[in-house]
Amino acid sequence: MYYKLNLKALNLEMLKKGYSINQLSKKSGLGKATISRLTRDKVISRPSTIYKIANALDIDVEKLLIEVEE
Repeated sequence: MYYKLNLKALNLEMLKKGYSINQLSKKSGLGKATISRLTRDKVISRPSTIYKIANALDIDVEKLLIEVEE
């Protein structure tokens, strides 16, 4: 069992805050391309990346995680 980024939760939180990829990039210090790839499920996210996104959205990291069975 492991955890990965919950894309539905990420998109919902971005929508609630009114953040575009560009705005989330500026707030989190991550590149626009990185966030774009994450939202399209093109890359595996590092824990540090998820943490930066959660901080930028001002939410608990747990809200962005989903448990996956192996």
